[in-house]
Amino acid sequence: MSNKDFEKVKQRGGYICLDCAEKLGWRIPEDHRATMHYGTCCKCQERAALACYDDFLIPNNKDRTLWD
Repeated sequence: MSNKDFEKVKQRGGYICLDCAEKLGWRIPEDHRATMHYGTCCKCQERAALACYDDFLIPNNKDRTLWD
């Protein structure tokens, strides 16, 4: 996953489906309770359950500080 992917998700509203997040190597931390809603994924444009980018652990991203 590149910082470019991360920035694209942020710029497009920040909400991504779990399938797209998994494909990027993102994961929700164990015991974390993500707030999710139904909407259009900013990556694949499909209607799905979405979580905000800041609910995920994002490998190799220097901007990620919430779960460091």
